[in-house]
Amino acid sequence: MDIKGLGERLVEQLVASGLVKDPADLYALTAEQVEHLEMGETTTGNVRRVGRKNAEKLIAEIQASKGQELWRFIRALGLPFVGEGTSTRMARVYPSLAAVQEASADDLAKIPDVGRQTAESIVAGLAEPDMQAFIARLFAAGIAPRPSEDVQAREQLAGLTFVVTGTLSQSRELVKAHLQRYGGRVAGSVTKKTSFLVAGEDAGGKLEKANELKVPVLDEAHLNTLLHDRGAPLP
Repeated sequence: MDIKGLGERLVEQLVASGLVKDPADLYALTAEQVEHLEMGETTTGNVRRVGRKNAEKLIAEIQASKGQELWRFIRALGLPFVGEGTSTRMARVYPSLAAVQEASADDLAKIPDVGRQTAESIVAGLAEPDMQAFIARLFAAGIAPRPSEDVQAREQLAGLTFVVTGTLSQSRELVKAHLQRYGGRVAGSVTKKTSFLVAGEDAGGKLEKANELKVPVLDEAHLNTLLHDRGAPLP
């Protein structure tokens, strides 16, 4: 998570002392626990410890890291083949980790320079029970990664709620991620608060519900027109 002041030596001491077993444990640390950890010797041969002031600074940096950008959080998960470049490209497409978790290997493979092998590895890694438990612990500790700066600034669809159903020329998950990227909200069911139902072929019950509630229905062509008019065209 690129936490300032958390160097290799200190990490070793935190692990050796039993205070930290995985990164989620960092967010439960207190200055009292950290200040007495040994950091080597002084030039006079005395034991050098972290100290209260440095411990308080470290805890402040750890707490501040809860709101880092999404790409840093994705990279910190340690998924195979996912370094800074791949995590950055993923965060440009998906506005949240939940959106990444919902994506299929086909969806991820469409991201430039990701490739099929990496996409399948990401999906498999995120599906592992240990990884899911680890992510749950991080969120329980208050981790709230924010969208990348370029995603954050896009509000062309703010205030609109979409439901996407049926078969489209692009995968539904990519369409949903695009709507969210530009500030739209994507829901799973049609209600009176739904702004638009995006309906592809074989739309089924959601289309019937939209007609019943008089919710505007967009086929793919009309969705593209709406997005183009609002400055948020699909790629």
